[in-house]
Amino acid sequence: MSNQFLSAASLSFEYGHQKGFIISNTTNASVQDAITVNKTALTKSYFLNKEIFYCIAIINNKPTTIKNLKISENLGAYSNSSLPSEAKFIPLDYSGPSFLYINGALDSQIIPEIYSDKTIFKVNDLPAYSNILLIYSATVNNKAPISKKSSIINISNITSDEISKPVLCSKKIFVDEKADINIVKYMYPNPALPGELITYNFTIYNYGNTKATNVKLNDTLLPAPNNLNVAVNSKNLPRKDYSYINGTLNIPSYDSDFSISIPPAKFLQDSTTGTFTTSPGVTNIIVSGKI
Repeated sequence: MSNQFLSAASLSFEYGHQKGFIISNTTNASVQDAITVNKTALTKSYFLNKEIFYCIAIINNKPTTIKNLKISENLGAYSNSSLPSEAKFIPLDYSGPSFLYINGALDSQIIPEIYSDKTIFKVNDLPAYSNILLIYSATVNNKAPISKKSSIINISNITSDEISKPVLCSKKIFVDEKADINIVKYMYPNPALPGELITYNFTIYNYGNTKATNVKLNDTLLPAPNNLNVAVNSKNLPRKDYSYINGTLNIPSYDSDFSISIPPAKFLQDSTTGTFTTSPGVTNIIVSGKI
């Protein structure tokens, strides 16, 4: 980038017993930085275990070669002010591979130096008026904040022999706001005897940060019990709120105003390791009857 400067000269003068004062036209001057840097993310949002692709573009604005160019990535390092620990937690793991393009042409697959708190890419020479594009991937780990409105800010620190002050650039991406649903079904007793009361238990988990709404359960029960009793979160449903035809169960029924939701998960961070523990939101459906 370049720094813009606006300036005007003033001039005072005398003629006879008079005094005069004028201002010149305004000039617009600029000083070009040695390099221009831009950082983007091909992946617009993140969630646990998701792969994020970063692109770092660097232009050499100088008429001479820039030597020993280093690009240091902090991989989203942050501290949590709500915790007693002041430790830095790293929410991204470098996963690679990484590719280096010079003037639009693939130069090499570049292997970084990986440290506990940063990942460093080294480019020996950047010729005069040339540009490079570095593309690499990182994977979101269990130190990444997952609650709604959370974000990761990945900062690049760029240095070289010709740059007196490190150039910083960053990219901020926000967490996916979604429901992450899993369902577990089991029957007891198993095996069951004719004429025996059996129970189907459906436990629905939400590992996401957003409530799941308008949930509809459909299942063909085998073996198929009679005279059903249906309960959602320990509350018995009236017959109008579910349908059961030829062994096929639908909750809620198509003409019911009843709705099922699964609350979002809760996320608790360990103050020492920075690891998040997920406590999923849960909704339980119990269906019972005699076979």
